Amino acid sequence: MPSNKPVIAIRTEDIIYKKFKYICEEENRNMSNLGETLIKNHIKKYESEYGKIDLGND
Repeated sequence: MPSNKPVIAIRTEDIIYKKFKYICEEENRNMSNLGETLIKNHIKKYESEYGKIDLGND
């Protein structure tokens, strides 16, 4: 079943891609799942430092 989640596409250097792919394989995760986890963790860190991000629709 297709997902209705928004898509984030990035372009990066080949070495970063290969290292990220290696980490995903080591952790038995797919790139999308690990990428989403990293983004969520960064948002938590940002909000703990600067306060909750108000999007006006929460």
